[in-house]
Amino acid sequence: MDAALAFESLKALLGNWQVQHDHGRISRVHYKMSCHDTVMLETWALKPDLESLTIYHMDGADFIATHYCPLGNQPRLLFTKHEDGKLKFETQSITNLISPDHDHCRAFDFEIIDKDTIKRRETYAENGVATQESGVFTRH
Repeated sequence: MDAALAFESLKALLGNWQVQHDHGRISRVHYKMSCHDTVMLETWALKPDLESLTIYHMDGADFIATHYCPLGNQPRLLFTKHEDGKLKFETQSITNLISPDHDHCRAFDFEIIDKDTIKRRETYAENGVATQESGVFTRH
């Protein structure tokens, strides 16, 4: 799947979702299109006063995502491949990263199971060590 088709496929996510994280926490996620359907916004309600935002869009032939993290840094990720039914994104650069060992997102992938179910896995670097977190999204 090329980058433009990957971007189009994510439009199936539009709306409200509930995420059951593998460690038990529940979050809410909202997807919407903006800017004449050229940008997709992903907003996570992590706590009543804590959100994160990821903005997806095309950049020429590339499909990119910029994650505005509550940690205060902004990883810019590139769609790298569609493999095993998953759309994979990998960090290319990060703004406001205090040091390479400071916590930050390294990669994430989506697996669209059906129109109401998604699996997502995220890889973070925490104190220089890679950790993974997964969650199952259900349409809410």
